[in-house]
This record gives sequence, C-alpha cells and structure tokens, in this order.
Amino acid sequence: MTAVGPFAWAVVVLYLAAAATTLSAGSRVLDATGRIPARKRRGEARPVWLAITAVLVLGAIDRRYGLLSGTVDALRAASQTGGWYADRRPLQASFIVATALVGGVALHAIRAAVGRAGRPVAIAAVTTAMLVAFLLIRATSLHGVDAVLRTQVLGFSLYTAPELAGLLIVMVTALTERRIVHRRVLPGAEPAV
Repeated sequence: MTAVGPFAWAVVVLYLAAAATTLSAGSRVLDATGRIPARKRRGEARPVWLAITAVLVLGAIDRRYGLLSGTVDALRAASQTGGWYADRRPLQASFIVATALVGGVALHAIRAAVGRAGRPVAIAAVTTAMLVAFLLIRATSLHGVDAVLRTQVLGFSLYTAPELAGLLIVMVTALTERRIVHRRVLPGAEPAV
C-alpha cells in the first residue's frame, strides 16, 4: 500500500522511528564499564539488532512505495492474462502455509542467533518475524482473510492494528535494551560511542 494520506505517512514515520531505535540499541551494546564492547553480548545482540533495523527500513520503503502490493498486483495481472486467476485460491493458501512454515523455521533461527543476548533483542526479533509473516499473509489478499482484517476493533481495523502493535513492541524492546545497557555503565565511566 503506497503512503498517500496522513495516516499512511504516520506509519512510514513509525517504521523509521522503530528502525532508529533498533539501530541505536544495536550500537549501544557495551560492557559494564561502558568502554569496551562486551564480546559475547555484542557478538550475539548487535547483528540481530542491525538485521531488525534493515527489515524495518525495508518495511518503511514498502509502505512508502507499495512494493509488496505492487508485486501482488503484477502477479494478479499475470494470473488474469495467463488464465489461471480463477484457480488462484490453492496457490494463495499454499503461500500462507509456506509463510507459516518459513516463519517457524525463522523463529528457530532467531533463537539460535539471539542465544544469550538478552530478552529485549529476543522479543524484538520474534516480533519482527511475526510482523513480516503478517504482512506477507495480508498481501495474499484472500477474501476470507481480508474480511477478518477489515473488522473494526476500538476504532482500528485489524488490517493495520497488528502492524502498529508490532512496531511499537519493537520500539519498546529497543528502548528497554538501551536502558539496560545504560544502567550497566558504571558511575564515572565514559560510555563508548
């Protein structure tokens, strides 16, 4: 979906704000003295925070320029010209199942990548993986899924609520990581930049 109105632009800004907080969290993985990066923690947490940042930047670009919906529109046009549009449902359902399976494998990979890096980075990584899976499933445009996603709850459609919630969870966990790291800096020590 291309960012057109103020709400769409706000979502793009939210993606970029989340990316900035995760980038900041990834760059502030320090040891207790605040001077030398903690090898074990930095080795596990920093690449995960930077990967999350990259995914969020791609999400902002997608929200701004509608890359995912443009791809779906191109596939829809190809299926119509190819004559298999009427038979698309099994393909869409297979895509959703494949997305769920890949998501499950991704969660195991995240668990291995995160290791002992800490709870905030683990929560952010899992939330980001779930956000990506949600966006991919939403893009398949199954009528049943669309009907559920367009349901209004407390003034928000389920179409955007999981996306916004995911972004906010990632931001909060990144800010929590920064706070944890900041608390670990000893009084009088100069934090590393």
